Amino acid sequence: FADAASGFDSDYNDWFSSTSLNTAVWGSSATQFAYGTGWWGKDSHSIASHPYWYNPSAGVEDFHPLSTIGRCVNPPACSSFNLDGADSPTIDAGDPDEPQALVLVEPDPDGWTANQGSTGETIEASKSPDILSIALSTGGYDFGTIDRAIYSSTISLSSVTATNSGNIRESYQISAATITAGSRWLLGDAPGIETVKLQGLFNSAQPVDSNFDAVASTVAGTPTAAGGSGGNYDGDASDCGTVGQNACNGKQVPVRATGGMWFKLTAPTTTKHNNEPQIIRMTFTAIKDP
Repeated sequence: FADAASGFDSDYNDWFSSTSLNTAVWGSSATQFAYGTGWWGKDSHSIASHPYWYNPSAGVEDFHPLSTIGRCVNPPACSSFNLDGADSPTIDAGDPDEPQALVLVEPDPDGWTANQGSTGETIEASKSPDILSIALSTGGYDFGTIDRAIYSSTISLSSVTATNSGNIRESYQISAATITAGSRWLLGDAPGIETVKLQGLFNSAQPVDSNFDAVASTVAGTPTAAGGSGGNYDGDASDCGTVGQNACNGKQVPVRATGGMWFKLTAPTTTKHNNEPQIIRMTFTAIKDP
């Protein structure tokens, strides 16, 4: 290696060792690799996992990573791919800030993130397994107290941001359920006796009442898919088409793209749970687009 004064930097690597020590020596200093911190302030995003190359044996030296989706078997043309029995952890483990123009050189599905190693960002890259994942900006929202003598409904003061944290384009299904022990509350299409109405809307800013009523926005117990432009839960958010785009409406959301969902809660017309906190659980589910 170089000394620290040389400006040496290192990250997004696979520092696999056949022993559990996995120790590196830099000058007179020795340290073990640790996930999340790396070593000597470097490699905080690196891994230390078996790379599962196809055949690194002397005379063969085929370092293409294994992939259940497809591994190039006739480089450099890579017109044929083998389906392996395992996936290398180096797939999609490169720097997520690499230019998309380079990542798109990898064969589909490319996971929208570069592979580690010499075949990353090339046509010889191993194909990415599908990962469906949603990251939410908060674990909950408190509507506070609804005083029916003043108003019967309230709109959230902030949105819950949903981010596609997977590696493929995905859509969202949304559902809700009342989960307070012993509660009589039910979810419904309209407020009623012990019946609450919950609505959701992907919008760029806090909506008004009429925005919620302009589209199908009721959140019910049955998971309902976001419908795209003019469909379920669509406010002024857009049909997103690029990686990392903001203000998406929950339909065909690209990798790392975000969308903010706002909520409107309308209280029951009559309830025995006055001044009793009630909990409604929201569920966001990622589904793969065809």
